[in-house]
Amino acid sequence: MGRITETVHTANSLLRTLLLGVLVMGAGLAGWQSYSLYNEPQEKLAEKQQELDSLQESLSAREKEISRLSADLNTKTEQIDRLETSMKLLKLKHRIARLDVIDQKPLEPSEGVDSDQVMTTVEFYEVN
Repeated sequence: MGRITETVHTANSLLRTLLLGVLVMGAGLAGWQSYSLYNEPQEKLAEKQQELDSLQESLSAREKEISRLSADLNTKTEQIDRLETSMKLLKLKHRIARLDVIDQKPLEPSEGVDSDQVMTTVEFYEVN
């Protein structure tokens, strides 16, 4: 009977070891699952933060491009206005001049000259 008891004892030990192994594996699986559930929102948050950072960099680059293009547009608009003014001046059919008064003094009364008359010296510039 010693042999049967020893066999039962060995089978019991084997069964107990397998059961303990299954229990340890179940605990490990449950721990891993708990860790995954606990970390899942943090991982999603990290991914969204990374996407947000990349979008902010893209937005910053676009804002720089927009400001550069706005400055270029302002320059081009000024250039267009200047050219339109030049075109209008080129299409004029009359001559334009600029007169600058250099000096003005009253004339001394003499024969044929009133005392109210004034001598004016002007400078004449023709504008192209």
